[in-house]
Amino acid sequence: MKITTFNPFISTSHADETIRLFEELGFERTHKKVGIEIAERDDTVIRMKDANGFHLDILQPEGELPRDMVGIRGGDSCECGQL
Repeated sequence: MKITTFNPFISTSHADETIRLFEELGFERTHKKVGIEIAERDDTVIRMKDANGFHLDILQPEGELPRDMVGIRGGDSCECGQL
């Protein structure tokens, strides 16, 4: 299996403060998607990137979260039958 993507994300009800923190660390906003359906909610995702090309997504849920969460979305490619 070959890992082709590595996408960390932060899911938080405090997206504005989190975005400001990462901007201070050198990240820039690349785009924003509104109305992404996740778990029967319409969330907003802000994509950020630093000078080295490292990407980070800030997910702002439609409602309040009981706590912030972090995760990694990964992608892979493999030839059928070879893992």
